[in-house]
Amino acid sequence: MKRLKFIFIMFFVFISTAVFSANVGREINSKCRQNLKLLNAGTEKLIKSTSCNLPKWCTYKQAIKDFLYPDKYLENKTIVGPTPDCEYYMVSNDKGEYDWLCYLHGVLEGDKTMSFRYHEHQLQGKTTSKFMANEEYKKHVQSMLHWTEYTPTPKEFFIYHYNMNPIVTTVLSVFIVLLSVYLIKSFFNL
Repeated sequence: MKRLKFIFIMFFVFISTAVFSANVGREINSKCRQNLKLLNAGTEKLIKSTSCNLPKWCTYKQAIKDFLYPDKYLENKTIVGPTPDCEYYMVSNDKGEYDWLCYLHGVLEGDKTMSFRYHEHQLQGKTTSKFMANEEYKKHVQSMLHWTEYTPTPKEFFIYHYNMNPIVTTVLSVFIVLLSVYLIKSFFNL
């Protein structure tokens, strides 16, 4: 009877934990999109206040050093990506169009949206065709596509499913553990 009571308590602990879980992939996408919006708004301020020519391609570090001063254009904010792979770049073309992009998520508004697994998270990235003449941007799109072929580890697979549907994942996990215990006890006559 004590074992059954323990199992029920553990079951309710798992269920209560699952109910309060968050979709971390959506939060990562949101944080990165906020950073891209801030960078685009800062660049727009720069263009309105000066007549500088934007480079065809530059990194975030190069931009804040050379022309996009954080205290003047970025509301004194330092941009930090939500993942180690969120690195920011600016791309522009001969028509005066520009956009900031993330190595992992791509641009804010694009022609093509792709969903992919980033370790244990489901993320979305966007690409646009208006900068495809830029060789650096082409390389970026190719490097972004490698995430669509990523194969997660078993641990990442479990965490991903827990993030997407915590209750079902928890119930199935408890069921598998109980079934395993039952089979082991039956096999060894314990």
